[in-house]
Amino acid sequence: MCETTTTHADLVARAAHWLANTKRCSIVLVEAVAWSTSEQPDALGWDGRGNSLLVECKVSVADFVADRRKPFAANRMGSLRYYMTPPGLISVDDVPDGWGLLCAGKRVLVKREAVAATDTNLRGEVGHLVAELRRLLTGVRDPKTARCGIQLDRITKDSFAAYRRWVLNERAKENRAVRVSIQNALQKTK
Repeated sequence: MCETTTTHADLVARAAHWLANTKRCSIVLVEAVAWSTSEQPDALGWDGRGNSLLVECKVSVADFVADRRKPFAANRMGSLRYYMTPPGLISVDDVPDGWGLLCAGKRVLVKREAVAATDTNLRGEVGHLVAELRRLLTGVRDPKTARCGIQLDRITKDSFAAYRRWVLNERAKENRAVRVSIQNALQKTK
């Protein structure tokens, strides 16, 4: 096996880029956290054909081996599942059946394509989407989830931004109305 200076964060960024550009996923969650599931995918995207694509990034053999012992290993997210590693870290023979293997060298190379899974954790995927949409619409970010992010296509991102501005504007109007009514009530008591 090889020694590498590639960090987990480097691989996660490359996985998100690969999902958004090569696989044309219009929504990509990066290191997503949701209270509804214990699975925290490194990169999870949805393409226009309704497929969810999971990319788990591994920078060490020990991390790769430990992945199989996770409590949710039998029912993972993603209808298409990939491992992304630096070149030479693991071989195609080491990868579980159905999983694809991506090698992130100068370019991301597909060493083995993933096969569509039938045991997808759809509830977990929806939980992650709902959690991230809530963060986008409210602008509230829990410190425990501050690392996660979402990449949306431009139209969707602009739509969310416009909706969020409208929600914040409506809240500001309500707050002003409450302040005015409190001030009026105070003046009447004087």
